[in-house]
Amino acid sequence: DTHHLTPRTSYGTQKAICELLIDDYSRKGYLDGISVRFPTISIRPGKPNKAASSFISGIMREPLSGVEAVCPVTRDVRHPVASPRKAVEYLVTAASVDKDRLVAGGTRSFTMPGI
Repeated sequence: DTHHLTPRTSYGTQKAICELLIDDYSRKGYLDGISVRFPTISIRPGKPNKAASSFISGIMREPLSGVEAVCPVTRDVRHPVASPRKAVEYLVTAASVDKDRLVAGGTRSFTMPGI
């Protein structure tokens, strides 16, 4: 990815710090790490929580249980999602990255696709 990190929340800043530390510590040889950026994983069990994206699981999960779901965003909102099964596949993919093909000093953070 060539995207410059510009988080606008404390949560995003914490994720950026972790990615940058993994890049730096891997460069220094302290560890051999990869960061994975997941789309929203849905359908998650349980009630919606305070996460901004938790409504996505709810609008899919609740109707399956016969419960009415409220969608708090407009129809034009686009948000990438993936299944728990895909999340596992992404982790396997990340674990099998040929580290010798990574650009020296480049990012070790990868954004996984969603639908």
